[in-house]
Amino acid sequence: MVQAVAALVIKTAASRGTGLAPAPSGLPPRRLAQATDYIRTHLAERVALDDLARVAGVSPSHLTRVFRASTGQSPHQYVLGQRLEQARRALLTTDTAIADVADACGFADQSHLTRTMRRHLGLTPGALRTDRARTVATSNDSRPSEA
Repeated sequence: MVQAVAALVIKTAASRGTGLAPAPSGLPPRRLAQATDYIRTHLAERVALDDLARVAGVSPSHLTRVFRASTGQSPHQYVLGQRLEQARRALLTTDTAIADVADACGFADQSHLTRTMRRHLGLTPGALRTDRARTVATSNDSRPSEA
């Protein structure tokens, strides 16, 4: 009889829940914004996990878990994605040398940018620039002339 009552109490408690909200699995929005702002501000530098964790107010191991829960990426993947996007924009909108773009975006050198871009975007910085030049030339050829 005691076991039946205990089973009923457990079943009832489980169906009602504890009344407490589940703990959030990611970083609070303000701390996530602080971390991503720090990353964007320091892209040209080495972004250390310890420094990023300090900015977010958590331990490095906890940051790795909650950052992934918040963004779907590890901090390293996020930094790399931001660097690639900044490099892509610079390559498409400026004539800055590829080596200088690599340096400004936090890559070790031009070959590091090239390898990373090929692996993640499927093309090299030179190919991206060539495609840009080809697109510009094509759009200029299709404009009506003003004679």
